[in-house]
Amino acid sequence: MSSSITARALKRTKTVQVHKVSWPPAGLNVEILRLLMLYPYRDDQFKAMGMGPEEMAAHQFVRLGEPGGALLVADGVRRLWGLVHLVPEMWPSAFLNRHIWSIRQFLVAGDAPRGTAEILSRSALAVLDEPVEFLSARAPSGDHLAVRGLRDTGFRVVQEQAVAVIDCFEGALEPASSIRFAPMEPKHLKAVADIGKDCWRYGHYALEPGFESECVDELQNVLLSGYLQEPDSGALVAENGSGEVLGFVVYSEEKDTAEYTRRRPATLDLFGARADLRDGRLGELLNRHALAALRRLGVDAVTVRTATAGRDSAMTMKVLRKIGYRIASTDLILHRSLISTAGDRSELVEPCMHGTIGLPASRHAC
Repeated sequence: MSSSITARALKRTKTVQVHKVSWPPAGLNVEILRLLMLYPYRDDQFKAMGMGPEEMAAHQFVRLGEPGGALLVADGVRRLWGLVHLVPEMWPSAFLNRHIWSIRQFLVAGDAPRGTAEILSRSALAVLDEPVEFLSARAPSGDHLAVRGLRDTGFRVVQEQAVAVIDCFEGALEPASSIRFAPMEPKHLKAVADIGKDCWRYGHYALEPGFESECVDELQNVLLSGYLQEPDSGALVAENGSGEVLGFVVYSEEKDTAEYTRRRPATLDLFGARADLRDGRLGELLNRHALAALRRLGVDAVTVRTATAGRDSAMTMKVLRKIGYRIASTDLILHRSLISTAGDRSELVEPCMHGTIGLPASRHAC
């Protein structure tokens, strides 16, 4: 399937064609790799993880072949101007009773014809064979072409996230006499879920019209329980002397990334403290205990995503910097809610703001 759309404000002789391509993309491998390798907006982030442009491009190229996804490319006569990769989000779709997709990659070459980003965004909605009722996207803050193209087609910026990386940390810990840190067990899940609601990655769905908070809570509980089962994930709780859960932290190794880097990477996916203990001290201890656990596994580079604005964001950033994290990049999270009716996929529902921290790659929503 393909479509040819002339970009607005272009010379009449210049067109951009958008094609939906199957995987592997026969005859396009070199051009796609070129686009990925020259993309400049995540260089600092990947460099901190021990990846150069070639490794970064190879890693992201493989992820474009995720089963069930859709890949579109924008091309001219002899080269690609951009690409967009969309995937269905199975867990949110199942629990929220909506067809939810996310844009995993949205790349536009710096010298692409004006309007290319908007064409790619509009075409992504037009050529999908599956029903879509809600879309999310992540774009680097500095990628003005991608952000403008998404916004011009109805996406709204709902949040900015900082991507913090630490690649030199120790595994030694000072004892905390009044707090016990232990692996999370099934008995802890309810208390952990209650604490996690305020910093939950999927919490913003509860603020979207049509997404009920009870469904979001159920989604949260199922995904948190995955940290008890998946071999590459881990979770710790902080308890007082009475066994009450004061806070928690969950993390996962990035095994799919390790093949392309000189480091052994992981992500600190979510951490939270009880409302009366959010002075930063418990958050710092949780982070340090998670880093110590990861260090014992041989991990030497850890990434955290956190909102740059909202309740507790300033404290979280202060804690991360104190530990030794540095901000490698910032991303914008964009949403578009659609009413999916025959012949009309354009009516918007206003999205809302909510704070987040990430989940493992296998469960990323955007």
